[in-house]
Amino acid sequence: MKLKVVLKAIDHGGFKAYVPELPGCTGKGMDEEETLNNVRDAVLQYFGIEDLTHTFHEYSSMAQSVG
Repeated sequence: MKLKVVLKAIDHGGFKAYVPELPGCTGKGMDEEETLNNVRDAVLQYFGIEDLTHTFHEYSSMAQSVG
């Protein structure tokens, strides 16, 4: 599934992002990476799979250390 993410700079510094197709899926952060990570977590929660977030990060870290 592909979702459109709108990313905007905030006047006082940092960024905000939202997913137009999913009401309430937003994120804020000091840089683009932090903001996109936060909006990704909101999308996972929207679909009720927030418990997989920790597991995803563990497997991602393992894959990076092996490769």
